[in-house]
Amino acid sequence: MSGNGQEQAWEFRDEACKVCGGGEFRVLGSRGGEAHRDRAGVKTRIVKCRTCHLIFPNPMPYPAGEDTRYTNVTGYFEEVMTVTDEGRRQFGDKLARDAERLLGRQGRFLDVGCGRGEVVWAARERGWDAEGCDLSEDFVRYALEVNGVKAHAATLEQISYPDASFDVVTMVEVIEHLYDPAETVKELSRVIRPGGLVYISTPNEESVYQSLGNLYYKARGLDWVVNLCPTWNLYHIHGFSPHSLRYLLEGNDFQIEELVVYPGELVVPRRAGVWGEVERVGTRLVERIANVLGRSPYMYAWARRRGVANGL
Repeated sequence: MSGNGQEQAWEFRDEACKVCGGGEFRVLGSRGGEAHRDRAGVKTRIVKCRTCHLIFPNPMPYPAGEDTRYTNVTGYFEEVMTVTDEGRRQFGDKLARDAERLLGRQGRFLDVGCGRGEVVWAARERGWDAEGCDLSEDFVRYALEVNGVKAHAATLEQISYPDASFDVVTMVEVIEHLYDPAETVKELSRVIRPGGLVYISTPNEESVYQSLGNLYYKARGLDWVVNLCPTWNLYHIHGFSPHSLRYLLEGNDFQIEELVVYPGELVVPRRAGVWGEVERVGTRLVERIANVLGRSPYMYAWARRRGVANGL
């Protein structure tokens, strides 16, 4: 998901944790506006739930008036994503193969936040009855016209699939964008058949990168954090760790099959000057430390819907 959001206006609302409903938080610091090195977005207070460890802005910024966050997606994959169409298809093929390994068969496959449809395309090529949905009409048009897959320009909740419609549902880098992740996972538990699978990938907001990055700013005397980007591209508004992701899934009738924290290159915009060079070198060093300690910045989970499906 993307969007320019340059003219987006915001209204801020105090709210409870959208995973556990808790109201006890620890303030981590500030993010955006004057609390950002490039003054991106507007300043928000970032907190961590004391119960489930979810990280989020509170008060929460909601679009005021027209929501422009995801209306301009032209060039998104070229400007933000470093993975090619073919790379996404290969990733989709791996997802479908992993689903077959865990499920023991093929069946109905849904990719929520399908973007341009590469994952759906790959699952279909392997023999799955596959479709996708995404709130971007531009992405869905590309999925239909270029990749030739079945896709809907709507959210999962808006489509209102019948109960137990799918054997496998995937959400690749989607859940961190959602204003109510627990409601979406609750809907997943309704549309996935008992014994079926969900795959969720998302940044690990308690990686070494975030921990050391926050300490780095404190050492400079700044009340800044590097968690999330609530009011600018990519609009990450909820930050998960292995603990909070497990809490979310297990609290909504899923049993974890695999929860993997894995390494990858951190995408940090470069800037000139001494501090820019310090940040560049520091980022590469943090990547290595995180990989050694097993606290890398990326993670995914496969989880099984509790219960036994008829015929299995």
